[in-house]
Amino acid sequence: MVELPVWFGEVIVFLGLSLLVNSQSLLLAARNNNDELSSPTPYQFSYSAPAIGGGSTHEESGDAFGRKTGSYTVQNEDGSQRIVQYVADEDGFRASISTNEPGTANQNPADVKLSKNPCMMVVLKPH
Repeated sequence: MVELPVWFGEVIVFLGLSLLVNSQSLLLAARNNNDELSSPTPYQFSYSAPAIGGGSTHEESGDAFGRKTGSYTVQNEDGSQRIVQYVADEDGFRASISTNEPGTANQNPADVKLSKNPCMMVVLKPH
């Protein structure tokens, strides 16, 4: 039989109490995080990212009910452009895409409205 030092029992009790306190802290943190997620906060953002020969933009807003609307644009060096406008709400995600990219045609796969159009070319220049 192995004889343990007297302090060994105190260490075991200390470790057990530490685990108990930490687990309670984790449960409280998880509960607080769920409260924050239960009510969406309205927001809005936009940005522009110029690049050599093209660039991209993105804007989006969300309301207190969790609905989101937005759009983004991608411009390529070859002059092709894609403009996506989207909505995400209680009816799901819906997008409308307008592009002049080669190899695309007017079609509506997976409830996405895709139209091949000549897009207005906007040149983004860095500041």
